[in-house]
Amino acid sequence: MRIALFYFALYASVGISLAYLPPYYQSLGFSGKQIALAVSLQPLLMIVVPPIWGYLADRTRRPVLLLRIACAGAVCTFVPMLFADSVAAVVATLGIFAIFATTLASLMDSIAVVEARRIGVDYARLRLWGSVGFVAASYGFGQWLEHGGQARDAVVWALAAMAGHATAAWLLRPAPEASFAAPPSLGEAGMLLRRPALLLFFGAAMVHWAAMAPYHMLFAIHLRGIGASATSVGAGFALAVSAEVLVMWRFRDLLRRLPIELLLLVSYASGIVRFLVTGLSHDGTVIAAVQALHGLTYGAFYVCGILWLEREVPPHLRATGRALYSSLVYGIGGVVGNAVAGALYDASGSSATFLAAAAMDLLPPVLLLASIRVAHGALAWRREP
Repeated sequence: MRIALFYFALYASVGISLAYLPPYYQSLGFSGKQIALAVSLQPLLMIVVPPIWGYLADRTRRPVLLLRIACAGAVCTFVPMLFADSVAAVVATLGIFAIFATTLASLMDSIAVVEARRIGVDYARLRLWGSVGFVAASYGFGQWLEHGGQARDAVVWALAAMAGHATAAWLLRPAPEASFAAPPSLGEAGMLLRRPALLLFFGAAMVHWAAMAPYHMLFAIHLRGIGASATSVGAGFALAVSAEVLVMWRFRDLLRRLPIELLLLVSYASGIVRFLVTGLSHDGTVIAAVQALHGLTYGAFYVCGILWLEREVPPHLRATGRALYSSLVYGIGGVVGNAVAGALYDASGSSATFLAAAAMDLLPPVLLLASIRVAHGALAWRREP
C-alpha cells in the first residue's frame, strides 16, 4: 500500500507536468523551441543523474533513504516555479529540480520490484497505481481549466502532488534488494555498456521514447490548435492512462500468451497507428479515442523494459541497470525527441510533428530484432564446446 501511494502521487505530479506545463509556458509567451528547451531539461539531466543515484543505491544498499532525499530535494527546488515567469527563470529552476526529480522513478522501480517478489505479486500491479494517479490528476486538472482555472495553476497542482510523494517516501520500509559479498565496482557497472545486445535493446527503446515526445509536449496544444475543447484534452489523457492501467493489471495474462520481445514489437506498432491518426485527424473525439493505444505504446513498453532488465542484468547491478536504462532511454531519447518535436512544430505545426513521430517508430522494431539476433548469436557462441 505504501508503494502504491508513492506511485500514485509521483505520477500525479508527472500527469500535471507533462500535460499542462507546456501550455503554461505557451501562456508566458514561449516559442516552440523555448518550450522544447524547458521540457528537455529533465531528459537532458537524466542522461547523467540517475546512473549516479542508481550506482549509489547498489553501493549503499539503501535505496529508500536515497529516494527520501531525492523527494525532499525535488519539492524544495520546484517551489521557485511559483514565481518564475521568464525563460531564464524557468530553465534555471527546472535544471536544479531535475537533479533530484530525474531519479525518482528508477529508484522507486528498484524498491518496487524487490517488494513485489517479497510479497508474491506482479510488479505491474504495484506500478499501475502510478497510472491511476496520472489519469486522476490530468483529467481533474482538465476539468479545472474547463471551469475557469488558469494555466499557471498547473504549478500549484504539481507542487501539491510532489509534497504527496515526498510524504509517502517516508512511509516506505527500508528493504535492500539483496546481500552480496561486495558492492559493485564502477568497472562492473561500465561492463553493461559493452554488451551489444543490451545497447541495441536500449536503442530501440530510446527511439520509441523519442517518438512519444509530441504526445508529451504537444498533445494539449495540438487539440487546442484544431479547435477541440479542454474536455477532449482531459479525456484523451484519461483514456490513454486508463488503457495503461488495464494493460498493467492484466499484464500477467499478456505475458502468458506473448514473450516480452513480441509484446515490445506490438507496442511499437501501436505507436505508429496512434501517431498517424493523431496527426491526420481533425476530430478531437477521434484523436482522444485513439489514445487508448497508449496502453500498449507506453504501458506494455514500460513493464516489458523493467522485466527485460530483471532477466538480463546481474542482480547486484540491477539498480545501476535500471538507472542506465532511464538515462539512455528517457534521457537521450527525451532530449532528442523534444528537440525534434519543438523544431518541427515551429516549422510545420503539430500535425506534421505527430506524423514524423509515426515515421520514427518504424525504427525500433528493426533495432529490437537486431538485439535478439545478436543475443542469440552470443549465446550460441558461448555454448560451443
